[in-house]
Amino acid sequence: MSTHLKLGSGNHLLRNAAGHLVIDCGSVEPTCDINCTTMASAYTILGVNSLAGCAACLSSTWPQWNGVMEYTGGCQWQLNTIASLSGKRPSFSSGIGGGCPIDHSSNGVGIWYNRDDCRWELAITCITSTLQYWVIWAGTKTVEFSPAGVYQRVCGCDETPTLTVV
Repeated sequence: MSTHLKLGSGNHLLRNAAGHLVIDCGSVEPTCDINCTTMASAYTILGVNSLAGCAACLSSTWPQWNGVMEYTGGCQWQLNTIASLSGKRPSFSSGIGGGCPIDHSSNGVGIWYNRDDCRWELAITCITSTLQYWVIWAGTKTVEFSPAGVYQRVCGCDETPTLTVV
């Protein structure tokens, strides 16, 4: 491997916002900072109607969610309406719940930019009768200039391999 490729603190190769490997030629250390305030006010997750809700989660008679997430500040877009997730009640709290080993991921329904890991994270979670949170689907995508793109599944009770955000 080239001695000019940059490694992050976790010993992974660093990529710039366009997804290209970062090469060190005496330049300033790259950052994962992006400006989210100039991005779209809403994004849509395609295919949410086909996701299977977790059996442990509360049923909901609310209207089915259409996949739209609205900008809520910082680098976050979230479900911002009363809607069901495959007939299950969504969670609107912080912190990840059961069914997902990524303890630093966000909870709720939305997309967050994780500056520490330099990636976008998508989480769709629901709530149980004991007020625990379960992950229906969670995934990540490498850093780019917006949350739009294809997310790879990390965990959740639904095993759909990818979800696309437009």
